[in-house]
Amino acid sequence: MRGTRLCLLRPAKVGFQGSGGTPGTCEGTFDVHLSHAWMDASGLLPGHTIHVQYLYSDPGATWQLGHSAALRFMLCP
Repeated sequence: MRGTRLCLLRPAKVGFQGSGGTPGTCEGTFDVHLSHAWMDASGLLPGHTIHVQYLYSDPGATWQLGHSAALRFMLCP
């Protein structure tokens, strides 16, 4: 990650997911549904702050690995 910090704690695999973008354009997107069942199984409760980031393979990139911008949100009741 060349000069950046990557912190991982209990990563959740979402399986194969294509970004849907056109190669070379960086226009793809990723999404994941955080269901109530998943949150319960992960011990997440209202008031918890969640930090998320995608780590993905990118065969077309020089380093063949990429990561999204990070996102932070709080679970509300």
